[in-house]
Amino acid sequence: MSNLNSVIPTGSLRATTTRRSVLIAVSLLLPVFAFFLLEPPQVAEVQSSESECFDLVQGRIAWNYEGNRSWSPNNIQNLCRGTSNPRQPGRCFYRAMHGNINWGGGTRWQWENALQLCAGTNDADETISCFQEKVRSGLGWSDAIRACNERRCFNLVQGQIAWNYEGSRTWVANNVQNLCRGASNPTQPPRCFARAMHGGINWGGSTRWQWENALSLCTGSKNAGTTISCFQEKITNGVSWQEAIQSCKGDRS
Repeated sequence: MSNLNSVIPTGSLRATTTRRSVLIAVSLLLPVFAFFLLEPPQVAEVQSSESECFDLVQGRIAWNYEGNRSWSPNNIQNLCRGTSNPRQPGRCFYRAMHGNINWGGGTRWQWENALQLCAGTNDADETISCFQEKVRSGLGWSDAIRACNERRCFNLVQGQIAWNYEGSRTWVANNVQNLCRGASNPTQPPRCFARAMHGGINWGGSTRWQWENALSLCTGSKNAGTTISCFQEKITNGVSWQEAIQSCKGDRS
């Protein structure tokens, strides 16, 4: 009977074993790499949509009734922040300002109100229809804008974002309402919560949060990036997570 070493050279056997080990290691690591690669393309996609939205507004849509199309960049950024459909915030703003939409006291809007209604929208017609429906039901324009923004925020959370680490996306309705209460841009509280809970943000003891704390930090956030950055800065400077949340939460960002 032939000796195994005479059939398969020792060097080939080692090389084969090494290749198998590498393949096994790669197969085990691929799901890990895939997990970490999921988020950046989504972030890049939103940033690309916001940039395209900016270009569709600046120099193209009048922000006042004198026909001025030269916007403050910050105002366009506020209008476009969080959208995944770049044509819709500008279209919504144009309809509110120049489309004879009655706000309850006329069809000439304060541009700030049109911006607040339309910030981050992915569906201009739905946003305008919501506003008209609320005004017809007897709400004042301010309450109508608030109600529509909170409804849009609710729909971006319920069934979309896991509130715990078991992956449950079914929220108690009251918790979504608390997160979205007072949102001036409906996309930002959900984005803030998702980043705090699932984005590797260290609260000073680990990156696994109590959902109640993430909700408290992100309630009504105007800008998820600003809220999260504020919190991280406070933690880096030695502030307790409780104080950091109070300093950076929602409307203080």
